Amino acid sequence: MAASEDHRKHLCDLKPDQLNGEIKSVSLESDLLELVLNGNINELIEKWNFIQRNLDIAAAFLKSAELGNKRIVQIFIENGADINSTNILGNTALHIAAQHGFFDLVKILVRNGAKVNEQNLNGDTALMLGVRSACSLPLIEYLLCDESVANVNLQNYLGKTALMIAIEQHDFSAMKLLLSHKEILLGLKDTNGRTAYDIAKDLRLGELFSIFESCRVKLVNPLFLAIKQNSVALIRSVLYTLGKEEVNTLDDSGFSPLMVSLKGKNVNMEIISMLLKAGADVNAGSPVDNLTPLFLACKAGCLQSAIQNKFYSIVLKKTSRLFPHYCS
Repeated sequence: MAASEDHRKHLCDLKPDQLNGEIKSVSLESDLLELVLNGNINELIEKWNFIQRNLDIAAAFLKSAELGNKRIVQIFIENGADINSTNILGNTALHIAAQHGFFDLVKILVRNGAKVNEQNLNGDTALMLGVRSACSLPLIEYLLCDESVANVNLQNYLGKTALMIAIEQHDFSAMKLLLSHKEILLGLKDTNGRTAYDIAKDLRLGELFSIFESCRVKLVNPLFLAIKQNSVALIRSVLYTLGKEEVNTLDDSGFSPLMVSLKGKNVNMEIISMLLKAGADVNAGSPVDNLTPLFLACKAGCLQSAIQNKFYSIVLKKTSRLFPHYCS
């Protein structure tokens, strides 16, 4: 209300020619907003020739970022728009683009001078907003790359880092990515005095956090560490963050995660099934005797369980080597 009164008083104090200029500016900005909303690029370019250089075009520029219209954003930038202008929440175009997951637009803004570590009124950076909205992982990777250089350790006004936000969002892929960052500081605390690990532990994600942290130091596939724990829930969470190639990564002895799971004394068929569905290679034999996963399943005495869990049928679709009758 006070802001409205101040604006009304400001208009009353203006001279007639100044008042006409301000009304004209508001009208032009409204026209710009309408053109942005309609995506009318040609008219936008034409109208630009009549726009006063002192006109505040931030609203139209930020709206084009919100809509993800790369071409219009580019036009604004090329014609002198302040790329780091903010809305009433302190969000820049980069904040908005990251929040909406507009990867290509984020790259355009960064390459044209957007401040990557700018914080809004809540202290959030583009990285934090990208993590909170669960946008694409490549976008987060880009913000952390050498071209963008996002500060992974910045904290908002609640003391939250991007890592803490990822943990609270149960975004395991972002959590793994941020924990692998070379400059991550794990001793930072939020306003409640909790570290990232404390938050993970409270959310029953402590084991997963520890696995990802260990991989940062030991440079090992987290799947092997999860299999060692023999926890179905833990392995499921780790698998969620891995691609097919990582599912088939070999350990120092040349064994895949599937082979390691079948080598144990107590083979867990639920884990085997999860690995197969994730793309584990059934033809990846032992480096010593080239035995297949199916052979090891038979040798472990779990063929009946394997058949009941459709392990046998899945393997037969992918390999014809060493069928069960060869195991006797």
